Amino acid sequence: MLLDNGSSANFVTQSLCGKLGLSRRSVSSTVTGINSNSSHITQSCSLNIKSLHNDYSLTVDCLILPEITKALPSSFIDIQNIPLPMGISFADPSFNIPSAIDILVGAEVFWSVLCNNSIDLGKNQPKLYETKLGWLVSGHVARLKTPSSSPVCHFISEDSNPDLTRFWELDTVAAKRSLSPEERACEQSFLTNTVRSENGSFVVSMPLKDDPSVLGESFQMAKCRFLS
Repeated sequence: MLLDNGSSANFVTQSLCGKLGLSRRSVSSTVTGINSNSSHITQSCSLNIKSLHNDYSLTVDCLILPEITKALPSSFIDIQNIPLPMGISFADPSFNIPSAIDILVGAEVFWSVLCNNSIDLGKNQPKLYETKLGWLVSGHVARLKTPSSSPVCHFISEDSNPDLTRFWELDTVAAKRSLSPEERACEQSFLTNTVRSENGSFVVSMPLKDDPSVLGESFQMAKCRFLS
């Protein structure tokens, strides 16, 4: 589970929702994240979260997503060089091992579980924060940089109103757009070869890509099929 004080909503993956057999509700919500990327969500559920170390628990309403984010941390962290105090109960005992994120809880839960105590491990070291779920490790860590590792940012806002703009955009024809070479050739063919006859009807040439001779001797075959 990821605690994210930048999120205004809670989320759970479809996979965990299925494993827990949670009942789903229909919703219509638009979620916007980093770089204004948007996702439309149609399902939600409720689930109960409990601490590993005490009786603290809470029920949260979550929006259901196929995927929340990549595995975190993005690479393995060697805790041998981190002076972690003895007797600390971590909310996630394997916080240093990259793991899938199944649940993201937002600001409302974040501030309700955060306690007053913290431990500063020193310069270029992470800090420990006490919560009702156990101690959290956050901040600077020295780790091996790999080509696959990259920064991860979570900042999510939710709009509970349906975003009708998506549908308007589908029905909107752009005022200007660049034409492909074939489209330009078709327009030029129309302007050049379309005429109006004396009786007022339009005469339009067939816009063939190649010379009609490439069709072969198909007239007799077509005539026979028509007559039959």
